[in-house]
Amino acid sequence: VETIARTIDAVASLRDDLETGGTLDRDQAYAMLKALHGGSPVTQGLGWSDAQGMLVVTSRFRDPPQVNTAGQEHFLVHKDGARPGLHFAAPVRSQVDGNVLVLVSKRYQNARGEFAGTINVSVLPSYFTSLFRSLDLGLEKSVLLLRRDGMILAREPEAAEWVGRSLASSSPLFLEHLLQADTGTYTLTSPIDGRERIGDVGAAPAAARLGD
Repeated sequence: VETIARTIDAVASLRDDLETGGTLDRDQAYAMLKALHGGSPVTQGLGWSDAQGMLVVTSRFRDPPQVNTAGQEHFLVHKDGARPGLHFAAPVRSQVDGNVLVLVSKRYQNARGEFAGTINVSVLPSYFTSLFRSLDLGLEKSVLLLRRDGMILAREPEAAEWVGRSLASSSPLFLEHLLQADTGTYTLTSPIDGRERIGDVGAAPAAARLGD
């Protein structure tokens, strides 16, 4: 999460610099975003959208596709302005290339403090699973990255068919444990593979909002 947060802050700072004076050089913006991305294994793409939800610039294409995000979850969350910090949206299939992505975003404001769009970083769920895999979990163990509404963002061992599904109405973790505390150790039966495990649960930092 910290790596993604730093990347988003860097994109926001770049946007501040490039939009000074009200005129944006899109070729320069593309080149600088491309350099900032640098082939990172963490992120699939970097960019930003305007206050109407239109994709303005992205590290993936010199001429960005005409994509409007005004009706998407992340845009509505940031436009409302009630939730500061990062937002991890539900996994979606990209309108551009069809890949399933987790869009991590942050509200962007202009110099007058008005909503001016979003800063967006797209992450493949496989990034999280490869990170979990590096932890050397051992046999019969698993790791889940979940939103507070129970939606699965990633799992190791991978279970692609479960990404985007919610455990909120079926798992004691959400029906009982998280109602009492954000952290703890519990005995739980996985709805994914049916195995009973002793699980440690920890909440994400307050700056990162994994859903609602």
